[in-house]
Amino acid sequence: MIKIKIVTLIILGLLNFSTSFALELELKELVQELAKDKKERVKEIKKYRRELAQAKKEIEIEFKKEFEDTD
Repeated sequence: MIKIKIVTLIILGLLNFSTSFALELELKELVQELAKDKKERVKEIKKYRRELAQAKKEIEIEFKKEFEDTD
């Protein structure tokens, strides 16, 4: 009976370890995926900022032209 309990505890310990290991791998994959998503969002934000800066410059140029034309 004691041998069965010991074997059962060993099996449960191994199952717990393998489950823990699997969960750790899954967590690692999720973290990598989030990091990838973050990098993509940062790239998009930088792209939009550049586009906004370019649009602002174009508007300023047009405004200056209009202002100079009225002088």
